Amino acid sequence: MKKRLKRLCKEQKGMFTLEASLVFPMIFIITIALVLYSLVIFQQVQMHQQAHLVADRIAASYDNTAKDIATGEFSIKEYTTMTDDGLYWRTNRIGESFLSFFVSSYESGLSAKKRVSGQEYAESRIKNADVEVVIESNIVNPQIEVTITSDLKVPSVVLNLFGEPNNSVTAVAKTKDPTELIRLTDFAMDYGQQILNQFGGE
Repeated sequence: MKKRLKRLCKEQKGMFTLEASLVFPMIFIITIALVLYSLVIFQQVQMHQQAHLVADRIAASYDNTAKDIATGEFSIKEYTTMTDDGLYWRTNRIGESFLSFFVSSYESGLSAKKRVSGQEYAESRIKNADVEVVIESNIVNPQIEVTITSDLKVPSVVLNLFGEPNNSVTAVAKTKDPTELIRLTDFAMDYGQQILNQFGGE
């Protein structure tokens, strides 16, 4: 009996039938599964990329509501102090951030205008998806949060295997405000030097 089993193991008869009935179907199924899974991953990565792009562009135009969000351009007559933003809009933003600690839903007219402008751009950029733009007016670190919710364009069988039908991604970008950065840096350096001189006796 043992000799017969050894002889069968050494012989090549039936190998093609075994491979055709077991090995090849397994390889085919695994290949199809990987292709379908790559479709899910591709759509998720695409949504992440779109969310980050929109958040970065809204953040880059945060310092001037007259800026074109897509290109960052604005007319020479639309400098920040010449538009509806006003000269002290940053100071008002700090006050708004302080009030938001007590009233979470508080939003000034300027912040609402910036948010609506960003929302309209996001919706025009991202089709067939639910987009939400939130401006977090923190005192130290204001940032833009963009959330995209969309159905994955894959068969339901694939969704049951690899993910949920409603895919949601969120991207966060810090606002770009070079003027405020320079102002705060100069403020800290000037007052820091005054304090050092006061306590240093110079």
